[in-house]
Amino acid sequence: MTPIPRSQDEINQRLQAITDAGLDPHGAERSRLLEALDFDHLDPWFRPGQKPNRAEWGKSQQMSTIEQARAAALQYLPFAWEKANARRGTSALRSLAHFAGLLWLMGDDDLVARLTPTHRPDEAGQSTDAHAYFGKPALVLVSESLGFDWAAVDDGQWCDWTQDSEGDFDVGAPVSAAQALGRNG
Repeated sequence: MTPIPRSQDEINQRLQAITDAGLDPHGAERSRLLEALDFDHLDPWFRPGQKPNRAEWGKSQQMSTIEQARAAALQYLPFAWEKANARRGTSALRSLAHFAGLLWLMGDDDLVARLTPTHRPDEAGQSTDAHAYFGKPALVLVSESLGFDWAAVDDGQWCDWTQDSEGDFDVGAPVSAAQALGRNG
C-alpha cells in the first residue's frame, strides 16, 4: 500500500484554504480531507465537545493510502454519473468536490486544477468549464484518469443550461458527448 503523498499539516492547510476561499459550500471536499487526518490533527475542525473520541475516529479514518482514495473515487463514480445524467446540478457539483478532495489526497494537482470552474470560452465560443453539462466533462476527466468506463454509464444526453431573453433558465437541447468534449467520433 502506498501512503497518500500529503502530510497531516498539508491536509490541514488545504482544509483551511478551501474554507477561507469558500470553495466547498456543501462540505464534500472537506469531508474527504477529514477522512485522511489522524486524531491528533482534528482539533481545528471540530467545536469543543464535538470532536469524536480516539477509538471512534480510528474506525472512521479511511484515507491513509492512495489505494483507499482511488477505491473511494471508483466507488463514487457511478453515483456521480447518475446525478449528472439526471441533471441534478447541485448534486452533480457536490460530486466534483468529492473528487477534488480524493484526487488531491492522491497527489493529482493537475487534475484537481482542471476540475475548477473556468467559465472561459474556447476559440469556437464553447465553454471550457468542466462544470458545464452538469459536470460531465469533469466526470470524463476523472473517469479516464482512474480507468473507469464512463461511456457505459453516460446516458448520452449532454445538456447545459440556457437562458432566454427574459432571463429565465432552462435545460437546453442535448448534444453528443463527442460534440460537448470537442472530440471526433
